[in-house]
Amino acid sequence: MVRLSRLLAFVGFLALWPDGYTHAAPPAVSPGAGAETGPSSTAVTEQERLPLIRQLLEVPVENTVNPATFDVTISRWQKRYWVVFVRVLKDERASRAALGLYADGEKPVPARKLASSGPLEAKEPMSFERLDLANFRVTKTEVALGVWLKRRTAYAGGFGEADVLELFMRRGTDLSSIFSTAMRYDCDLAGDWNEDGSRDRTEASGESVLVVSKNKTDGYFDLVQRSGKTVIEIFQWSGNGYTGSIPLEKRRRHDAWGNDCEVTEIHD
Repeated sequence: MVRLSRLLAFVGFLALWPDGYTHAAPPAVSPGAGAETGPSSTAVTEQERLPLIRQLLEVPVENTVNPATFDVTISRWQKRYWVVFVRVLKDERASRAALGLYADGEKPVPARKLASSGPLEAKEPMSFERLDLANFRVTKTEVALGVWLKRRTAYAGGFGEADVLELFMRRGTDLSSIFSTAMRYDCDLAGDWNEDGSRDRTEASGESVLVVSKNKTDGYFDLVQRSGKTVIEIFQWSGNGYTGSIPLEKRRRHDAWGNDCEVTEIHD
């Protein structure tokens, strides 16, 4: 299974290149909009959840499973599938998770599993947050599943926080990661010391949306990350997933979502 790792950064929503991206209006919605949410995990009994947890996280039969340490989201998708998203909760952080796609039926059951991601590990200090079933259409016939992660970093003089969107697509019996990038960030960091003993503060924040362009690369729609009217990044298909691609004329003052800051990978 191919897993994409994406560098993300925190400091400074610096001036970006001028808006000039002339692709046609996107045919799909931005993240978080129009998600199809079916019955939540409260509609499934504990006894019914346990086999799904064991299956998706590949928990050996001999190991005990405590339902209180898992968060399970079960949603209808595209009117013909069930999507199950399992998070392992530990110290208020979900560093492990798994995603599963199940055939239609009254409820998802292990025997109806069509594809899964396998256990996913989030690198410190990332945490799996929630499922997003917005219309992330990557081809005319294929729609990706969205998962949100959050990064919270504490510094001696402040904090940094970012929301990361990762997309998964079905490939046979696998749900493979094909895209990931930071969509929102907020930071408050200590700056230079002043003569009077006070310290400057560096505060920055930014939000963006992901839209689907009508333009294609190798049959896959380009994905465009925007903040207002400003294009932050253009992602194009590169064989196994999406890679950021900035047109040469847009590289002037391209600092993306910050510079001179700590970076990390999302997961292995």
